[in-house]
Amino acid sequence: MGLACASTGCVLSEYGARVIKVEGAGGDYWRSADPRVYAHYNRGKEVVSIDYAGKQGAEIDRLMSLVAESHVLLTNLPESELREMGLDRATMREAHPSMVYALITPRGECAPEGNRNDLGAFWAESGIATQFWGNVEKSLTPGGSTATLPLQVGELLTGVSAATAISVSLFHLARTGEGQTAHTSLRRVGVWSGQGIHAICCYDFRTMSPILSQEKDGYSRTRYPVPTGNCHLTKDGVWVVLLMIDTKRFLVPVLKAFGGLGPVLKVIGIKLTSPKRDKVTGERLSVIEAALPIFEYCNAFLAQQFGKRTLSEVRQLLDKAGLPYTLVNTPAGAAAYQQA
Repeated sequence: MGLACASTGCVLSEYGARVIKVEGAGGDYWRSADPRVYAHYNRGKEVVSIDYAGKQGAEIDRLMSLVAESHVLLTNLPESELREMGLDRATMREAHPSMVYALITPRGECAPEGNRNDLGAFWAESGIATQFWGNVEKSLTPGGSTATLPLQVGELLTGVSAATAISVSLFHLARTGEGQTAHTSLRRVGVWSGQGIHAICCYDFRTMSPILSQEKDGYSRTRYPVPTGNCHLTKDGVWVVLLMIDTKRFLVPVLKAFGGLGPVLKVIGIKLTSPKRDKVTGERLSVIEAALPIFEYCNAFLAQQFGKRTLSEVRQLLDKAGLPYTLVNTPAGAAAYQQA
């Protein structure tokens, strides 16, 4: 999703830097997913479109020309993609020794679990979720609040951290003429800021939607309107967090992975044909209000499927389908990470 990287560029722009954002041929995810988020994180930037997916040709030449004219290269692309384009750190250090190479990763460059997906690295894997909701076993009960911290909290903090690291590297460059690598990871920032995170993340889920304003605990997991971004407890007592905020895209693959596509689609079909008006007032329901029964059914189905499988079995199903997820960690567990 890249909001940490976008946040970094936004901060640098406010510092007075000329920031040029390079978007691939398909454009930025947030441009269509939520134009407000896109506009907020990309204010003050110049945006150019370069089709770098081919990893070669005239478009890559354009990109390389732009890089050669810059003092800082800021990226969150996986190492494998950077190598294919010749934008990996080793190549850039050799070609542009006075450049600041800024890299943002979910978990650190050498994380054994990889850096393909950044959702969850800040709040779930750093131990913050445990602190934010207190005792995981009590707060993540079937009727308790979902363990989903607002996505942009970690992205913003990581962006500020990365912008600070880049600024220090630029100061070093101005004094010595030597470039440096400024590396920041979402999980590292989460571990570092975890002790006081509750003080700045007192977020009331009930304010997110008037529809759920009467919910005692805000978004309960049974009514959470993003079934593909919910958390579930496995048979052997491990909380697994699904990392797919685009429910429209991922709901069918998730249900299919757990063998429930047919039954769930049948129920969804029945509910979609039901009246979309309030039973008491007769007023037309919003899309989210009308879909809540569907979300509840999907949440209940997935909770049941996770509950009768071990973590190993759940992982096999999710990995086979190529679906992103992570595990809710404790502060002690997060501190054990080598790169924390």
